[in-house]
Amino acid sequence: GTLVEMPPATVAPGGGRVVLDLRLPPGYKVNDEAPSSVEWRVTGGVAELPPDADRSLVGLSFPLELPATFAPGSGEVVADLTVIYCEAVTPELCLIEEARIVAPVTVAEGGSGAVELRHAVPLPPR
Repeated sequence: GTLVEMPPATVAPGGGRVVLDLRLPPGYKVNDEAPSSVEWRVTGGVAELPPDADRSLVGLSFPLELPATFAPGSGEVVADLTVIYCEAVTPELCLIEEARIVAPVTVAEGGSGAVELRHAVPLPPR
């Protein structure tokens, strides 16, 4: 799969959000039937995500926002994505994108309220 490294972010301790923003190439959409999904991992104890954070992405639109509780320290928020996406016009033409997005996070006073993980899926080679 693709490894995407986000620039380091500083977020404030307490309640906040983790935002997953996935952009598909123009003219493509997430397949409504195939099992696209995201799995989360947090290192360093910097964030607590809801129990249902690992979820199917079928029928979801992006950005996906999850409530999170941030605790002081340093670590990473990691999203492992499997996305099956198809041409909107010819839905039988489907592709799979597997990506791991790694966001290095420092939790400290004065930080922002959200950790953002972004990935733009490149247009497939013709």
